[in-house]
Amino acid sequence: MRRAKRLLTPANVIACLALFFALGGTGWAGQVLKKASVGSAQLKSNSVTTSKIADRAVTKSKLAAGVVGGVNPGKIVKVDSPIAAIQPNSTGTVVTATCPAGAKAVGGGFSEGLYGKELSAGPTPDGTGWTATFGTDASPASVTVSVMCIAA
Repeated sequence: MRRAKRLLTPANVIACLALFFALGGTGWAGQVLKKASVGSAQLKSNSVTTSKIADRAVTKSKLAAGVVGGVNPGKIVKVDSPIAAIQPNSTGTVVTATCPAGAKAVGGGFSEGLYGKELSAGPTPDGTGWTATFGTDASPASVTVSVMCIAA
């Protein structure tokens, strides 16, 4: 009897009740909800994450056409601008690499050399190239811009 009083603390009673209700709730849901009764209408936005999906639970055959497969590597091309000479003390020389006709820019970058300073970089307004603006201090610089393009 003494041992039972020692184990029957308020904390143990509350913990046991919490466990009972937690297990009872999932058991109730398993009996009441029909198979495939939970869908996108019942799920909150971003509630299903990658860590909550079992390996190989989502396969290509279960997804809409065109969702899986990515891009044909043959449609990707890298274009480099010609080497541009930036004069000393330049405050904004623009260099652009342009995609071939019919292709769109999906990324880009630049090489500013030893003395060049990138002031800004990003896609061209029409999305068909990558542009960067460079400056220099007292020394000249040689720079190039690259763009990754994907054919339509």
